[in-house]
Amino acid sequence: MIVDYERYLKKLSRNVHWKFPRKEAEDIVNDYRALLSDSQMHMEDLLPDIGTPFQAVRHLGNHSSYKLWIVVFALMLFCLAGLVFELYSSSQNRHWDAFLLSIGLIVPVVWFWRTEKGYRYHDSIPLVIPALIFVMAALLIFGCQLFRSVDHSPSVQIANWFRLIVKTIGLLTLFPAVAGLILAKLRDRRWCALYTAALTVLAGSVFLFSILHDINLDKSILSWWVPYLWKGGFTIFAGFLATFCASH
Repeated sequence: MIVDYERYLKKLSRNVHWKFPRKEAEDIVNDYRALLSDSQMHMEDLLPDIGTPFQAVRHLGNHSSYKLWIVVFALMLFCLAGLVFELYSSSQNRHWDAFLLSIGLIVPVVWFWRTEKGYRYHDSIPLVIPALIFVMAALLIFGCQLFRSVDHSPSVQIANWFRLIVKTIGLLTLFPAVAGLILAKLRDRRWCALYTAALTVLAGSVFLFSILHDINLDKSILSWWVPYLWKGGFTIFAGFLATFCASH
């Protein structure tokens, strides 16, 4: 019977954390835990009264907050999809890319700060989060170093390999980005740092890829790289700042 209760509470926890702000969700789970622990009935006998986890959450209300979260979540997915589309496009609009990156970095950080204002985690940040952020940073550094190698090579084949690698890195960041968003809502808001780090790598991939497609680029000018250094540096700094804020 205890196993059935725990399974019920786990499903209930996922549902309420997805639909409600964290403090409110934990209060609901604690109320149900107290109800189940005091009950002497079997889980099958309780279900007609309390309903399944999905039914219980559906009757709790708070639809406006949930709808707003769905809008925010959809907006984050749109930013990711927009940057991936830019990565695989024949030409990139850097103003649009910067807009997608800005919205993608600012909105989730503000959202979790607003909905969890005053909430304190008793546990330290899970080690897997900084480990995965380090992997994201390593991928970005790898892409920059690879670009430097390609820039000094006249080989078309090497340039094509670079395009393939950058596209692959950008596409692979989708998985940790989406996972970070979901885990930030269901478990710990600090998982949002993984999303912002992955989004930064994706935006960096788009930026590096766009340089190769810049028809106005004249590499005969010794200082051709200065404007790109500033733009790339701003992208990395913005991503670092958002990731730092999201991890605290």
